[in-house]
Amino acid sequence: SKTVIGDTLGDGWAKVDSKEFVTDYGSTLHLMIRDTGSRLNLNALVDQTKESENPDQTQAEEFLVTFLEKIIDEIPLPPGDKFYDPRELARNLIDYVDPNEERTGGRGSEDDYYQSQSPPYRSANRPLLGVEELRMIEGFDAAIVEAMTPYVTVYPLVSDQGININTAPPHVLTAMYHGS
Repeated sequence: SKTVIGDTLGDGWAKVDSKEFVTDYGSTLHLMIRDTGSRLNLNALVDQTKESENPDQTQAEEFLVTFLEKIIDEIPLPPGDKFYDPRELARNLIDYVDPNEERTGGRGSEDDYYQSQSPPYRSANRPLLGVEELRMIEGFDAAIVEAMTPYVTVYPLVSDQGININTAPPHVLTAMYHGS
């Protein structure tokens, strides 16, 4: 007998792809099930338990830069309309979730940008609660968040489970081995 650890795309849940149900009232319910364990957990990039005021985020930053370069390349816009700086986006994401209030590279306060918004708000300094929260981060817009969505997830609490390699798309698998 074959032993498989973790969910696979051969499991019953994975076969329920875009299933439609018509209700008694003529409405249609669309059901789609995705394994979020096959996606990159953005909350695993920053260790929220570090005692240090300014923990070294170099590895997370380099990983994110490479990942965001690929995401930006895949956005269906003409190259001249892609005004994203992957390094700046990576730093802004890390700053938004890291537990301190200092910008990466000592560029002032994390909240300078957020306080200038209408209405003003502050960086979260905690794990992301949902992928859509990326839209609140400096430099992120609807196009880049939409391009990232198939590849990322956020578990409210960081776990050590990792990515389910049985169901992860190729780009996620490639990103896993970056720098190893």
